[in-house]
Amino acid sequence: MKLMLALFVLSLSSSVFAGESEDIIATTIIMEAGGEGFQGMKAVMCVIKNRSKGSDSVEDWKKVVLKRKQFSCFNNVSISSAIVLAKRHSKFNEALSLVEWAKQDADDITKGSTHYHVHQGKSRVTPYWTSPELGGKNKKAVIQGYIGNHVFLSSVD
Repeated sequence: MKLMLALFVLSLSSSVFAGESEDIIATTIIMEAGGEGFQGMKAVMCVIKNRSKGSDSVEDWKKVVLKRKQFSCFNNVSISSAIVLAKRHSKFNEALSLVEWAKQDADDITKGSTHYHVHQGKSRVTPYWTSPELGGKNKKAVIQGYIGNHVFLSSVD
């Protein structure tokens, strides 16, 4: 049974990386903000686009999300496993629609944010790169706003 599951996941990974960039982006949105509602998921899509310097290219976005240690949802799980999980999420189609939305001249609801983290609740974190106002060490970081449990920041170097 384990061998069959491994082969199934392996077959998915080869097809995913062959041209299903939208699935990778939608998976990132789900894994990072699937429980944050539509606005929270939209904000994550904006950050992905902002990190790719505003590019409208899904391939550029894919490079951003697959860069090592950039999105914590991939720190301890393979991309192919994450995609399998994300596709089971009830909001996966909404996440896909946000990828399509971002391909257009979409409004950035995060005001140029390139970073975010959980700022309240049980999962609250205080990364070193966040604003001193939030307990971090980066004096250049500018809080752009709060959406759901996430705080969005720009000027994070």
